[in-house]
Amino acid sequence: MVSHFYAHIPYCTTKCDYCDFYSVSGNSCVDEVYVDAVLLEIQERYQGDKLETIFFGGGTPSLLSGKQIEKIFSKLNISTNCEITIECNPETLNHQQLLSFRKAGINRLSIGIQSFNEDKLRLIGRKRTVNAREKAELALKVFDNVGIDLMYALPKQKKSDIFREVSLIPQEIKHVSYYALTLEKKTKLYSKLNGRHPVKDDAQAELAEEVLQGLESRGYERYEISNFANKGYECKHNLAYWDYLDYLGVGAGAVSTVSGIRTENIKDIGKYVQGTKANQDRLTENEQVNERLMMNLRTINGAPLEKRFKTVVDRYGDLLVVKEGRLILTNKGFLFHDTIVGELML
Repeated sequence: MVSHFYAHIPYCTTKCDYCDFYSVSGNSCVDEVYVDAVLLEIQERYQGDKLETIFFGGGTPSLLSGKQIEKIFSKLNISTNCEITIECNPETLNHQQLLSFRKAGINRLSIGIQSFNEDKLRLIGRKRTVNAREKAELALKVFDNVGIDLMYALPKQKKSDIFREVSLIPQEIKHVSYYALTLEKKTKLYSKLNGRHPVKDDAQAELAEEVLQGLESRGYERYEISNFANKGYECKHNLAYWDYLDYLGVGAGAVSTVSGIRTENIKDIGKYVQGTKANQDRLTENEQVNERLMMNLRTINGAPLEKRFKTVVDRYGDLLVVKEGRLILTNKGFLFHDTIVGELML
């Protein structure tokens, strides 16, 4: 049974220089023909399982209308307590639109603020024309469960900048995702910086520590490398990914994993709406073991302990703890997640 559903909405008004997700800029709304193609894919692939989480990602899913969302929901079997999230760009938010989202059934917002500092945003190619904090406060007037995305390790960023960012988070925000800036190949920012990250590794570690201390002082609890929440407001959909549960993804560029089969939809809106959908591959047993390990170790619950881990555990004793039969990274260990996972993989 597949209880988790993802819809990719690859429409954006503009594309940020650092963004590596499939999206197409120059749009102020989502074409109806695209929504129809999504409905057709749901008809072809969705088996009617009751859904516990739904997530609209992008792109800029908040370019959808409430009526378009309702059309998609009409084809899904949604549980009473389903967590239904939509990612939002601050520029697209207004009171009427927020009300239409709530009427459609959305019950959780994730707002991509990235930084409250407009100068820092310009350095990474993000142009914003609205006050992001005011937009978050507007969202909180309509929704109880609102999260925001922020970024650290931005060019010329100091610990004092992180302190100020954290202080600007509205009190009622339930969830904060705080990601390190990564340079992805084929992005404009990667080319601009010649592939060289603007913040050195040791400085990134100091900024990460400032993020942790700042958010904990505000009452947020870390539950994954980059994610913090008030107790009970962890993102259930993302937890499904980290627990390595099956999920169905629809839309151009969407990925699914169901019963060990990885499905990747074509990253081309034009071809997608014409009926070209996906490539499929069956993951080997080792690939599934490695992916599960990588995802599990991102969380504070860690991964089931195995005898073969002993050498690595002995080597990285200050970065790992063993608790109730599970291997868990410490806060310091999270900084070396990729290195440790690489040594644990089959």
